[in-house]
Amino acid sequence: MRAGVLIAASLVAVLSLAFGPALPAAEDAEQVRFTPPSAESVQQQLQAFLEQAGLTDQQLKQLAPLWQKLKKASAPPERLKTAVELLARTDPRFAQLAARCARPWRAEKLPQWKWLEDDTLPPFVQHNLRLYYARWLALQQLYDEALEQFRHIDPEQVIDPAGYFFYLAVAHHGLAHKKEGLQALDALLAEVDRLPRRYRTLGELMREDLRRMREGSLDQVARWMRDVERRLQLARAGRRVIKREDDIIDALDKMIEELEKQQQQQQQQQQGGGQRQSSSPAQDSAILGGSGPGKVDPKNIGNSAGWGNLPPKKREEALQEIGKNFPAHYRELIEEYFRRVAEQEK
Repeated sequence: MRAGVLIAASLVAVLSLAFGPALPAAEDAEQVRFTPPSAESVQQQLQAFLEQAGLTDQQLKQLAPLWQKLKKASAPPERLKTAVELLARTDPRFAQLAARCARPWRAEKLPQWKWLEDDTLPPFVQHNLRLYYARWLALQQLYDEALEQFRHIDPEQVIDPAGYFFYLAVAHHGLAHKKEGLQALDALLAEVDRLPRRYRTLGELMREDLRRMREGSLDQVARWMRDVERRLQLARAGRRVIKREDDIIDALDKMIEELEKQQQQQQQQQQGGGQRQSSSPAQDSAILGGSGPGKVDPKNIGNSAGWGNLPPKKREEALQEIGKNFPAHYRELIEEYFRRVAEQEK
């Protein structure tokens, strides 16, 4: 039981972290294929860049440990990290980017990195540095900034294409972008056999979570509310927050309007049923006619009990109790995940 709680907490922590290039529609995602470059290919492209960089023999000698580390790196995420470390030794701009991604964000102004738009940079260098930065942004919950970087990344140019799709999905999932998130996740999971375990497991959970989200549902509104809270905590108040708040109000107004219509229809049905009462008593030995379902109309208890009008203190206590552990839709998702695991182990 304790292990299950720890796993669930870990899943929630990672999911709480994560507009890219055009991807195929979700139903066509099986056509997307990505193949990470081999270690030899990565080394060759880095070597070609170093030859053009004009490094001294002493500088090249200092890179020898990183070359050995790169050769031993078996997984694409590790190769990407080592490649960026190596590039950081060749250019102060690359070193600044790598240093920025090595520490958490503290609500300070983000650098622009305009040099990443320099066409003189080899595409291999440019796209992998962007991916490294976009991944860090997604982990810091800076989803809008991450998506801006993903717009300029070609997954065919990067060392870790699975990481590209995974962190792109994390950003869309964090912003409740159902269509875009499912596109990225379907592309990621199309190559499920070669994925790192964490990409596969969390990717499947995020996809199931987004599939359950319905347009205009209370679940979607709750996600929007959490997005507004995230932005405010990150000191990101602005037009996007105002737009999101307007969307929340419009959605809630629509829900209230639908509920009022349903209530009016129920009241009309109750009134209509009451008007069909017989004007004369039935005979003791007669069989009564009619084809009703035999159900009793629900009693309208009115608003005298104060339902939904709890005092502010009691209401706050109830909300805290509901969200004590983690958001409800994550809890349901994780419970479903463990149910699946239990069924597979039978």
